[in-house]
Amino acid sequence: MRTGNTITSCRSTNGTAWTLVATSTVTMAANCYIGLVDCSGSNTALNTSSFSTLSVTP
Repeated sequence: MRTGNTITSCRSTNGTAWTLVATSTVTMAANCYIGLVDCSGSNTALNTSSFSTLSVTP
């Protein structure tokens, strides 16, 4: 979530209950680009994930 120059990240295992991961304040322009990241945690294994029920609200 972005409010002004504050970015808040959350995670959820079920899409209903969300846990705060981190909050950072970063000076940025009015527009910014977002991305989704996932990691297997291993250098030798791939991770298969899907993202659903996403929304981006200006």
